[in-house]
Formats: sequence, C-alpha cells, structure tokens
Amino acid sequence: MVSWTDTTPDERARGTLQYHWSRWGSWKPSDWMLEFAVISDGVVVGTQGIGSRDFAVLCEVHTGSWLGRRYQGQGIGTQMRAAVLHLAFEGLGARHAVSAAFEDNAPSLGVSRKLGYRDDGIEWHVVRGRPALTRFAQPPERRAGHHGPGRVCSAHSAGSGLPGRGRGGQGSKTSFPRTWPPRLMR
Repeated sequence: MVSWTDTTPDERARGTLQYHWSRWGSWKPSDWMLEFAVISDGVVVGTQGIGSRDFAVLCEVHTGSWLGRRYQGQGIGTQMRAAVLHLAFEGLGARHAVSAAFEDNAPSLGVSRKLGYRDDGIEWHVVRGRPALTRFAQPPERRAGHHGPGRVCSAHSAGSGLPGRGRGGQGSKTSFPRTWPPRLMR
C-alpha cells in the first residue's frame, strides 16, 4: 500500500483517475462503490464514497473519504460521512455501516466518534515498509421499529444489488446512531 502523500502530483492525478475509472468499470450489483465529489465554495475539497459487497443479502455498507488538510477541522468531514450514512439507512435501507481509518488518522477517527461509531476490529497493512494498523468502526445498533421509517434491504430486490422497500419488523436491527439523523443533517 502506497500513501497517496508519497507520490508526485502527476502520479496522484493519474492514480485518482485510474481509481475512479476502475470503480465505474467494475460496478456490478454485488460489488459497488459510489464516489461523490465534495465541493465547498466552488472548489473540490474532498471525496466521499459509499459502497457494498452483496448488499441485497448483507444489508451493510462501507464508507471511505478524503478531505484536503486545509478543510479539516471545520465539520466538513462529519457532514460528508453523515450524508452517505443518511443515504445508506434512509434511502437504501441498510442495517449496518462500517468505516476504517489508519490508527494515526485522528481526523477520520474523530468523525467516527462524533457520529457514534464503536470499535469493531482491526486489520494490518504495510505502508512505507512498516506495519500500519487500521481500526474498523461501526455506529451503535438501534432498532429500526423504534426510530425512523425502518426500511430494510431485501434479498428479493430483482438482482439490482440494492434493497427492496420492505418494512422491518420490531426485531429489525440497524447500525447507526440513535439520534439519526445527526443534528447537522436536520
């Protein structure tokens, strides 16, 4: 794994295009990633992604983002993640969401804490020839029947990879903050 900060601007630009083209080219119902540009005052300041593997069965999404350093600490990262979580739970009917960040990525870990995520596991990578720990997190569980519309995904979604519009029963679980949507989304 190569840190994007360790590349030249030309390599970074080419790598960014290749990444987005590869995601578009490999999109399929069972494995997808939707990337959004984050724009502030007409300037692209970051990206926010949401994706899933086998969503129709697992009802789980994962998120990933990048935000320029000069735009961090202004609440933009929290709004970015909250927006795709809103899409996941209220729009797609997801029941779970996970996110991961390197252990030394305090801003991303801070966004997870602000949105009520809890630790959910770790994964090791090699970065710059050294071990680097990734922490996984997910929001606390909540019962859909008690908070919000309670739509859940369905394994019977006509092969789209996206959820059906069925209603969850009293025992349905979702994994996002109890105060959903967060105050910043209201």
